[in-house]
Amino acid sequence: MRSGQNIDFVPPWQPIESGSEAHQLANELRREIAPAHSLAGLSLRPIARRVDCDDVLFAVEDGTNRVAEVHLTWRGAQEIPPWPMSIIHDDLAAWSRDADSHRRSF
Repeated sequence: MRSGQNIDFVPPWQPIESGSEAHQLANELRREIAPAHSLAGLSLRPIARRVDCDDVLFAVEDGTNRVAEVHLTWRGAQEIPPWPMSIIHDDLAAWSRDADSHRRSF
């Protein structure tokens, strides 16, 4: 998923447009991910967040076009898996198709 790609997010989702917000979200995810977590070791870039809860959509930057929806805990410390809760989707289209099933918080 290339930077600058136009994506229409439906509320309560909104795109991450600020570099400082993206940096903050990426740093929090790094703090929370334990070595045994399914997202450990992946290069992840925040692309959207829900405005009504702590869910963030990350692009998995490994050439697969996968995206990971993650519920950050905001403890500022490493969590015990499965926290932070996450769902990996094959691509943004698959995530969008599943929107009704994941409009709730984890």
